[in-house]
Amino acid sequence: MDIFTVALTGTIGSGKTTASEYFKKLGAEIIDSDIIAAKLTRENTVIQEKIKHKFGNNIYNEGKLNRTELREIVFNNKTKRIWLEEILHPVIREEILAMQLQITAPYCIIVLPLLTNKLINKFNITCVCQVEANKNDAITRASMRDKCSKNTIEKIMQAAKEKKADFDNIHSYRLYNDNIDKLYLKIAAIHQELLIMAAVKKK
Repeated sequence: MDIFTVALTGTIGSGKTTASEYFKKLGAEIIDSDIIAAKLTRENTVIQEKIKHKFGNNIYNEGKLNRTELREIVFNNKTKRIWLEEILHPVIREEILAMQLQITAPYCIIVLPLLTNKLINKFNITCVCQVEANKNDAITRASMRDKCSKNTIEKIMQAAKEKKADFDNIHSYRLYNDNIDKLYLKIAAIHQELLIMAAVKKK
């Protein structure tokens, strides 16, 4: 695969969507694993039935998954979280690979809340952008947005930390999300570097 691929990762509430939207505005193509997951749980009837069988029909309301309730369940029960990951993650990975083949921009960004060494290899990721934020700010932002308890948000953060990839052997950037103007300036600078690296790789 010749597509120059960047992973954008960070804890829940860190500002991955804010960063990815600005990269998109600058010309990058974005593949967001959370959007893919939401689409699968909304449109894939096989996955829907498995989730209903496991968590009860009430986990869906008029065809829409109650993601808040599901998060509260799985991040307070590791066995159920692993079960959900095992039915969703393989399908999400295949969707990402298919979408990579359709990329026409100089580079693409895959938004991955959970980035592992295995995924770096599978998606042929060349570099990583890690979005960071003050922990308390991230917890507050995520709990308000997702209507989850702060305790669950902290457990989501801990689960991601346990599987976090080793970035020592890959080109990486850190984006600290404490000021939107500074964040955009940093992204604009990174974008120019990524364009150069993508052009070099293409030769």
